Amino acid sequence: MVLLVAPIANQLGSIFAFESADENRDFNPFPVFDPTYFEGFPEEFEAYFNDAFSFRAPLLDFHQYMKFEWFKISPYPDKVIIGNDGWFFNARKEAEILDGKLNFSEKQLAQFETEWDNRIRILDSLDIKVLWYILPMKHYVYLDKMPFTVRVSTPKRVKNLQERLNTSHPNLVHDPTELLINTKDSFDTYLKNDNHWNYRAAHSTSLDILDNLNGWFPKHDFSLPNNYQWEQNIFVGGCHADVIGKPDVEELE
Repeated sequence: MVLLVAPIANQLGSIFAFESADENRDFNPFPVFDPTYFEGFPEEFEAYFNDAFSFRAPLLDFHQYMKFEWFKISPYPDKVIIGNDGWFFNARKEAEILDGKLNFSEKQLAQFETEWDNRIRILDSLDIKVLWYILPMKHYVYLDKMPFTVRVSTPKRVKNLQERLNTSHPNLVHDPTELLINTKDSFDTYLKNDNHWNYRAAHSTSLDILDNLNGWFPKHDFSLPNNYQWEQNIFVGGCHADVIGKPDVEELE
């Protein structure tokens, strides 16, 4: 009886207040009651109540803590993949890309080719050079940190796109995955607890872009200054850290 009554009493009396965690989505609002269309109200109210349930935040925190700390599994395996050595990866569309489920079809590759044929024709008429850099997923750069249970298909879809477009337009599509793999032994290029790369990865890719520009315009110097000092900062949290219930975890970047 206590378990049944306490949440309702707290809902009505606001005895205990808990801050809702950022779930990277909009919570369902209280539905508008329309007497001419009552059929949808119960479902909409249930969705609202599930989001507004007063003990939702602490129960979610306990759920995340229990699964991660006790069972060493992801609280939300459809959102976060727990890798090796404290590395975490996005498990949404990225997992499908890794598995090859979202590979480009022949029709899609043909559409890319047609689109870029039109773009290159316009850019050439304006004497404008173009490079298309496709920023790599963290999963490919840190494949050694991925759990063995994750299936990785080959070749990856970016490779298929490169082979298709670079045949007609040499040096158009660039994939800096290998570049970042080669540099990650000297310094991390992505954040452990977040899905994004860091400044060192952006710097390495920028140098590669400028190297191409120097080849096109030898009379100009596109090199970056090298008289600066990298400093380590503390990065708190991250999108993956939030999901596993560790929003205050820290890492050096």
